[in-house]
Amino acid sequence: MFTSNAQRQASIWYFGDRAGLSFQTENQLPVALTNGALSTFEGCATISDEQGNLLFYTDGVTVHNRMHQVMKNGTALRGSDTSTQSALIVPWPGQQKFYVFTVDAQGSNPINGIDSTGLRYSVVDMARQGGLGEVVEKNTGLYSPTTEKLAAVAHGNGRDYWLVSHEWDSDFFFSYLITPAGLNPTPVKSKTGSIHTGANGINALGQMKLSPNGRSLALAITAANTVEFFLFDNQSGKIELIESFKPPYKAQEGPYGVEFSPNSKLLYVSEFMNPGNPRGSIYQWQLGAGSVAATQFEIRGVRNQMGSLQLALDGSIYVAIARATYVGRVTYPNRAGAACEFDSVAVGLKTGLSHSGLPGFVQSWFKPPSPEVNLPNVFTPNEDEQNPVFKPLVFEHIEVAQMKIYNRWGQLLFITHDPTSGWNGGEHPAGTYFWQITGEGADGTEVNKKGWLQLVR
Repeated sequence: MFTSNAQRQASIWYFGDRAGLSFQTENQLPVALTNGALSTFEGCATISDEQGNLLFYTDGVTVHNRMHQVMKNGTALRGSDTSTQSALIVPWPGQQKFYVFTVDAQGSNPINGIDSTGLRYSVVDMARQGGLGEVVEKNTGLYSPTTEKLAAVAHGNGRDYWLVSHEWDSDFFFSYLITPAGLNPTPVKSKTGSIHTGANGINALGQMKLSPNGRSLALAITAANTVEFFLFDNQSGKIELIESFKPPYKAQEGPYGVEFSPNSKLLYVSEFMNPGNPRGSIYQWQLGAGSVAATQFEIRGVRNQMGSLQLALDGSIYVAIARATYVGRVTYPNRAGAACEFDSVAVGLKTGLSHSGLPGFVQSWFKPPSPEVNLPNVFTPNEDEQNPVFKPLVFEHIEVAQMKIYNRWGQLLFITHDPTSGWNGGEHPAGTYFWQITGEGADGTEVNKKGWLQLVR
């Protein structure tokens, strides 16, 4: 299942040690790419155009163009190859330009004599250098110190974007609005959740993600073994804590990778495993009514250390596995429990090597299209093989559904959980009947359609 046919900006991934994946072919596993120039342990970002053609990619330090060459002025960005989400690329609406946001490692603490750099942005202009792009603004500071967390999602107006980060040694989120006028440097601040603090900045580790529908946010605080779940207002940029809980990880382990299902109803978190532990885990939680922590389901993982989680255009979640020539995959992340089907060696990387990071993206690009249902109002089960079964003409982007048929007195005559198989009319006489289809779209929205039909003998 491809989640969107219109937005293909997440079609190409480069990460790890010259590893890459292409999601350009529908209904197939991604294809390994071996032409990437990255060699990074953690965070990175890749961007393609709306048709899925590679534009550029970065580890937060160096920017490479689509020819895998260093982009003009594309060196010495102030990210870090050991930062969980070192870089995130967000389009400048209405422009051929992109913001490249970067954060350094371990709470922006000075490391090896390098001063704190915090959250910064650079601007890539794709109209320069014959379409290969050029960094035209570099390392503009927004604030310091910051954690290693970056997330982005579309504004509720469908045009603008939000970039969200978290201040270090603080319980403040900063939400930055990006419009056709550019980046508003004055953030919307939300004081909520835990204070991210600790010796050596180790609690700066762990991913932060916004849900594809733009209404939720979750993050991992690795050393504190804490996962937090929040409401996000994609109109105002405000954030509100819903629940904080601790997965049952052992000592010296903790949560690291974070991701939502495409329908935004399930949360997944990977274990940043102590190398001495023989096997790590991914945990799944159901979001919605009641306590999130109470819905916990353990997915047994792999012997290698697991890292980032990232949704893909095929509707699956991919799992970075350190020092591996493959990545894992949660195949059906909209399904609760074991039905999500985790494969620890899902896709081989050929000559590439996975580490702890996968590229991050604007999460709205993974929101499935709205459900579509269209049914006829006449069918003729009269053995002439013309319209012999009443079934949908269009039935797309729907996860679960049932179809009911009633007579004119409201009596239920037929029910199926596979509307595409249809109703053959049985022995019922010609006349007017009524149908109803209920269920849930792949985007998590409710499906409730009804109408009438004419059975002609």
